Amino acid sequence: MVLKQARLGCLCVLVALALPLTANAGFRCQDGNLILEGDSAAALVSKCGKPLYQSNIVNREGYVIGQRFTYQDRIDNSWIYVVDTVDDKITKIEARRR
Repeated sequence: MVLKQARLGCLCVLVALALPLTANAGFRCQDGNLILEGDSAAALVSKCGKPLYQSNIVNREGYVIGQRFTYQDRIDNSWIYVVDTVDDKITKIEARRR
């Protein structure tokens, strides 16, 4: 019985720790379209329109390796979403407070 409770407790802790990791896996555009990591950059612009900002991602050697798009929250504009793309695929979506 104690072992089952310990396992359940560990499982609950693991789930709670994993929730923040999945929170930034996607976002919704102004019109409600869902954008996820793995989507194409073309789909991002098609679904969400023109970003607030767009810039190049440059590696240490100075080569452009991708694009960074910034969109604002669709509800109250208190959040921005920074979307990184490499090889035309979304590799990272990060939510930031304004």
